[in-house]
Amino acid sequence: MATPAQRTNTWILNEWYDQSVAGTTGGYQWGAQLWSWGYNRDGSGGLNDKTKRSSPTQVGTNTNWKFASGNKNGYKSFGTKMDGTLWAWGQNSNGFLGIDQPSNSHRSSPIQVPGTYKYAIGSAYNSFFLKDDGTLWTSGWNFEGLSALNEADGTKRSSPAQIGTESTWKSINAGRQNAGGIKTDGTLWMWGTGSSMMWVTNTPAMRSSPTQMPGTTWKYVAFGNYTAAAVKTDGTLWTWGDNGQGTLGLNGSGSSPTVNYGSGASSPIQVGTDTNWDLVDMASTESETRSIFATKTDGTLWVWGSANQCMRNGLNGPGPGTKRSSPTQLPGTYATGFGDAGYRPQFYCDETATAKKADGTMWIWGRGSTYGGLGLNDIINRSSPTQLPGTNWIQVKGGQSSCLAIRE
Repeated sequence: MATPAQRTNTWILNEWYDQSVAGTTGGYQWGAQLWSWGYNRDGSGGLNDKTKRSSPTQVGTNTNWKFASGNKNGYKSFGTKMDGTLWAWGQNSNGFLGIDQPSNSHRSSPIQVPGTYKYAIGSAYNSFFLKDDGTLWTSGWNFEGLSALNEADGTKRSSPAQIGTESTWKSINAGRQNAGGIKTDGTLWMWGTGSSMMWVTNTPAMRSSPTQMPGTTWKYVAFGNYTAAAVKTDGTLWTWGDNGQGTLGLNGSGSSPTVNYGSGASSPIQVGTDTNWDLVDMASTESETRSIFATKTDGTLWVWGSANQCMRNGLNGPGPGTKRSSPTQLPGTYATGFGDAGYRPQFYCDETATAKKADGTMWIWGRGSTYGGLGLNDIINRSSPTQLPGTNWIQVKGGQSSCLAIRE
């Protein structure tokens, strides 16, 4: 069989594998620019000020950025460069940023976190750092065991501390008060708050160290506000936790319950019977923000959950203020699969939502009022996807009234 030709544009469906066969990792190899816009609270835009911006502005002049993360659970931001260095900026309450600086020493421009990393991601109270060697680290506030260090509640750390001794962590995700990750053997582990039936052990007790979910075929997991969702390698989609806004996608909620699923589920329940789910992401900015986005391998994008908070601004698509308790399709065909290094999905949701279409264009919607979080040079909310001007957007990470972006 002929070797597939190398390509450098947007990758869809199974072309990631072809690109790997061709001798690359399925994405850009040369680095790119970092951009931001929106609220910029505590300097989370990385622009050396705290001025809100309603259109994309480049962060510095470097062209070797690889990933952008953060800005989803508060106002802290992270970026990884091609050389594996990790940079942090924004809110440093409780040692969020891991830069070994006193609490509340906020940074409005990127500062390096010692060491080399794959990426970092934040919860509402702390941050997690995944290294290339498969080890997992954390800094910040140990709220209800969220640091996973099996230590006293309330402990704070301003520099990364290793979680356990394992070097088999493959990916990590965090919600508002809960977090978890998948290891290379396909096992799923979780920790943090135990409220709202978050745990598969059928008890609401918090966990201060990683606790395993049954099974060895987990592909990707996402955490939100008291709810979790995961895709297995067989393409099935599973949800558990609180269902007050229909977040479980099971056609019932606390206000209109179906049998067994009204207030929530303490163990994973399959969403429908489809076996072509690809990736999933969840909003987690506010306690009442409980929305889920998921893609299928055919490029369709589906949304459901909360009509409160950012949902009032139409984040879940067809109309503002509409709660949905089962997956609803958004028009269009979207890019599927992971971004580089098996981490970055092609869509995000919080107060602002972003998704890349199969043709490589980037689309954005949700909360644009007050802070210009949509980057469209205005302060208008949008309840349906609107194309983000410009080309060569690799990643746009929608967050809390702001966005971070990687652009060629």
